[in-house]
Amino acid sequence: MNIYLATLAALVVYLVIAWFLGNLLHLHGRDLWVLRIGLSIIGVAAAAVFLWFKRKEQKEATGMNEPSGPAHAEVDALAVRPQYRPDAARAGRV
Repeated sequence: MNIYLATLAALVVYLVIAWFLGNLLHLHGRDLWVLRIGLSIIGVAAAAVFLWFKRKEQKEATGMNEPSGPAHAEVDALAVRPQYRPDAARAGRV
């Protein structure tokens, strides 16, 4: 729960900085709003990606991330298959 609060606090600080950055750069009108909205979208996306990875990391640590389904079995089968060896392919040639 603390990671969510820390991420929220960091996002709020980032959004406040993004809001006032346009004034510091002396932007007006459309340019100001494009900067504010663009930086806000980047900040929210970064926070979401960070929380997604942290949640995934926590699931893996607790063992809740059990692979299942036919796609996983297919990937496992392909990973176990031996690598292509050119010298073995040439052994049958004359």
